Amino acid sequence: MAYHGVMGLVPIRLPQQLQPDTVVSLEGTDGLYRAVSRESAAGRAALLLELGHHQLRAGEGWEARRHFDEGLSLTRSHRTARLLRGRLLTGASMAARAQGHFRMAVSLAEAAVRVSNQTPEAAASAWLALASAHRLAGAAWESLTPTHTALDIHPTSEGQVAKVLTWMMLMPDQILQEAAELVTQVDGELQARLAWHLAEYALGTGDRQAADQWLLLTRDTPSGAEEGHVCLLAAQQAHLSLPPVTDVREPVEVLTLRRRGLQVGDRFVPVPGGGHPLALLAFLIHDGATHWLRAAEAVLAQETSTEEALYTQVRSHLTTIRRLVGDPGCVSSRRGIIGLADDRLWRCDVEQALASGYGAPTWLPHVTGWWAEELRAQLRNLPES
Repeated sequence: MAYHGVMGLVPIRLPQQLQPDTVVSLEGTDGLYRAVSRESAAGRAALLLELGHHQLRAGEGWEARRHFDEGLSLTRSHRTARLLRGRLLTGASMAARAQGHFRMAVSLAEAAVRVSNQTPEAAASAWLALASAHRLAGAAWESLTPTHTALDIHPTSEGQVAKVLTWMMLMPDQILQEAAELVTQVDGELQARLAWHLAEYALGTGDRQAADQWLLLTRDTPSGAEEGHVCLLAAQQAHLSLPPVTDVREPVEVLTLRRRGLQVGDRFVPVPGGGHPLALLAFLIHDGATHWLRAAEAVLAQETSTEEALYTQVRSHLTTIRRLVGDPGCVSSRRGIIGLADDRLWRCDVEQALASGYGAPTWLPHVTGWWAEELRAQLRNLPES
């Protein structure tokens, strides 16, 4: 049995066939890298989950995110690996917040909550990831509901610590005694996180000596990269260098004119077929967040289309977009409204063509809908570059 968690220990059992080959203590990763290439898709995803959590414990958020993303790609392409999707999303949320990307951490944790229903442990871990992402983003009140949901599903010391940390941000005087008692009952990362907040409280009251004693419990733990953002006095006292909170990820450019695909940072992702996912993205970039039916009628509707058929198409194309970008939070769908994540820069070559005054002979000829027809007419009336 190997153990992982949002802040501490939540159990996850690897596939049985991996047990002889898996170094559970993770004293080194070379053997696990080699094992990844030998296993089935489910086995590779489980090992990538192991590697990601190993990197998190080592304070290497970027490497952890790479492993979780690689595991998530397996869950999208192999049915046998899908049972690990929730745990990988939870891990990706943890890695995102370790890098200071708190809004992205919230999006990933929300995705984890939607699919982590196989076991109470997995569901509680996903809810705690959401709670931690909200709290570390400075929205402590928003973290209360997911924290208590996690405790109701599967009570753990991790959940108890999450509850105390939240109230330490909201009402520290009322929870101080409980926090001081709880810090002696846990260890590792859980103890360090509590110690950061106890040090912050001590510094706020001018007790630097007590703060220094609490900060002794935070040494050699990666939690400071996260808690330091909400415990600024303690971070300064500990001379902690914090990663910047940019919440900005790789830009995405939608290419529809001379070649069809997505330019995600330095990576080009071709999009085969009629280009309907690209058309949907182009419309969202042009129009902003909108109701799914309006978007469907703009770039998907045909004379024989029913509302049910359009809804199925929209859902399918949104799934394709998330897969191609490699980010489940890049496009959202809530209460019928679909929109693009605001932590990325979104561009489209069509918008650039219209702005420059140069058109193109044909724009995605297989795409239908009123906006597609209007756009094609606009581009035909412009001189070719």
